[in-house]
Amino acid sequence: MRIRAGRLQHAAADPTGITVIWSPRRQPLRTDAFDRVILTTGPAHDRIIVGSPLLSSARQAGLLAADQLGLSLSVADDCRAVGGSGWPVGGLWIAGPLARGHVGELMGIPEVTAHAELVAERLAANLASRSPLASARAERV
Repeated sequence: MRIRAGRLQHAAADPTGITVIWSPRRQPLRTDAFDRVILTTGPAHDRIIVGSPLLSSARQAGLLAADQLGLSLSVADDCRAVGGSGWPVGGLWIAGPLARGHVGELMGIPEVTAHAELVAERLAANLASRSPLASARAERV
């Protein structure tokens, strides 16, 4: 087994295995053939929106924007998505790695889970404040 680090440009199956065009760290592009390739990379931070048809269409609709650092989606302090207008979007919350520009890198399952729980709590509070029972309680006070 050989471990290689670099940027993958293109991969194609052929009779000998997988031909990969890639650039090793700080080196020019090269082409190599491999029997197997395991891609161990995180999301393309700077292409998070354009790489997903869902996120791309949401951005076109004004529901999402990239954060200023280019790490993820733009997220407000209450974990709602910030749209193209620069204001939080009602009903759209961002949890987990897509919020990394706001909350920092979520390095493992416990951190991702904790952030998802935080978002769920904020969503539940928002829903409770909009329910007819909450409105009736507020009127009685």
